[in-house]
Amino acid sequence: MLRYILKKIEDRQLLFQVLEMDEELRDKGLLFKFKGIEICSIAYPYIYNNIYLRGTDKEKDYDAVIKSYEDTVERDNYYILYKDALEAFSIHLNKKAKQIIITQDILVDAFTEWDKRYREDSRQFMNEAERFLKETPHTIGQRAASYLLKIIAEQRKNKGVI
Repeated sequence: MLRYILKKIEDRQLLFQVLEMDEELRDKGLLFKFKGIEICSIAYPYIYNNIYLRGTDKEKDYDAVIKSYEDTVERDNYYILYKDALEAFSIHLNKKAKQIIITQDILVDAFTEWDKRYREDSRQFMNEAERFLKETPHTIGQRAASYLLKIIAEQRKNKGVI
């Protein structure tokens, strides 16, 4: 997750400030590249051709960075580049956050639980199956995946794993 402020100020200046950032991104060097703009985490927040997020110097985590440009046209061009790069990076982070890592044992346990629930109340599952048949294969897949992930989350919670 990344929350930030990027805005035009004065005649020829941009203000950039990192409000919140996942710690796992800190001090990782190059994180993302978009249309020639690199987003990095090295030392501290800064903008100069590239965007630098929080890094090793934690005392500067909340510093606002002000960058001056030759004229408003140059400032506006960098504003668009930075805005687009930060938005693309945020989308990338959100997609990455939705990825899950599941072992075969976890899947076996989840499908075993799914089968157990089916055998305990097959009528309820048949009602669900009838509703599934009225949907597209994609929406069926989404519902089935959501249900399986719900079972996995319940099992992890019961085992004290969050």
